[in-house]
Amino acid sequence: MVHQLIISKGLEEKLKVEWPSQIGRDDDLWQHEWLDHGCFEDFTCEQYFKKRVHIFKLCRVQEALAKDGILPSGKETNTKHVKKALKTENSNLANTELICNKKTSDRSYILF
Repeated sequence: MVHQLIISKGLEEKLKVEWPSQIGRDDDLWQHEWLDHGCFEDFTCEQYFKKRVHIFKLCRVQEALAKDGILPSGKETNTKHVKKALKTENSNLANTELICNKKTSDRSYILF
């Protein structure tokens, strides 16, 4: 099992657009995701991130939220509003689970 973040330049450029960090360095976010979630699966690092980007694009999460006026801003957003926006745009997202922590409101998680 490889724990080091090893991805191609092409994938790195794609991740910079599709999955940038909102609170720090991009490679720190990707390293975290790989070590906490990816390296335990039966994928190479490259395969793992390609799959994650594919799923994210397939679900059109950013577009669904933006259509409903939900954009990264640092302001609080009601989770019911987020879930409604996701469900309206894509029925595959109807049963998503949102995890938010009011103490560290700098991030939230959408579980598919």
